[in-house]
Amino acid sequence: MPRNGRDLEILVNALEKYLSGKDGIVESPSYLKDRITGESRELDVLVTLGTGHRETKIAFECKDWNRKVDSPVVEGFITKIKDLNINKAVIVASGGFAATALKKAQFNGISCLDLEEAERFDWILTDKFIKVCRKLVTNRWTINSNVDRVEKITNPVVIDDSGIQITKEILGNNALEIVRDLDVKDMETGKTYAIKVNFPVENLLIHDPESGENFPVSICQAFLEIELVEEEVPIKFTKYSDASDGANILTTAFSELMFDGFSGHLLIVESEDGSKDVVITRNN
Repeated sequence: MPRNGRDLEILVNALEKYLSGKDGIVESPSYLKDRITGESRELDVLVTLGTGHRETKIAFECKDWNRKVDSPVVEGFITKIKDLNINKAVIVASGGFAATALKKAQFNGISCLDLEEAERFDWILTDKFIKVCRKLVTNRWTINSNVDRVEKITNPVVIDDSGIQITKEILGNNALEIVRDLDVKDMETGKTYAIKVNFPVENLLIHDPESGENFPVSICQAFLEIELVEEEVPIKFTKYSDASDGANILTTAFSELMFDGFSGHLLIVESEDGSKDVVITRNN
């Protein structure tokens, strides 16, 4: 179960991946060893730039609060990172910072960044986009042998030639791979399409648990029904800025992306100079 504030950490992870480009490694969460105790310490987001003697580690603490971050939070972060070989520390807050926290952070060389929600930006005309998804409706399989004795087996088991059982879960995963790789450019949303796929049978056997005998599989077919469905994905708007002087870092419209085992963000980014970029980032 995701912990409180994880959404903010994931978004900061995505924004910092964009800002770091190909030169940076961004992890969330990340773990570093305390050089005194040897214990593993968790960081919300860690950006690593360069390698060897030029390596720079930037640690991020993310606070998704409805209230302002106060000076004890800054003090706690200072204590946490002092023995982790961190080169730069950053606190990101959705609820802003108290004046005392900003003073404490500035004195200790810690950057404070705001990540505030926005209503809308004039350079984007919608607050959602439509995603077309592939839905597996029916998943049926036929696996049989030409050997007549197979019909008399009470509880047949399908195995491969190394003895691994071909379970319903394995067949289901194969069906999902078929759907994932299917060419759907000529399909329409809202309609159900039936497809039949033949699989190689050379390494498949039907096993009789009672006698221990194995019989070669002669046919392995998947009968699938798939449907293309439309799903609305909301677009959210944020401003990423320096809390000490209000200087804008990024203005971002973003959507969370989750499909086919992929989890990440679609970012439409406006930089300080007004230029815009569209990128997709992957969550760790």
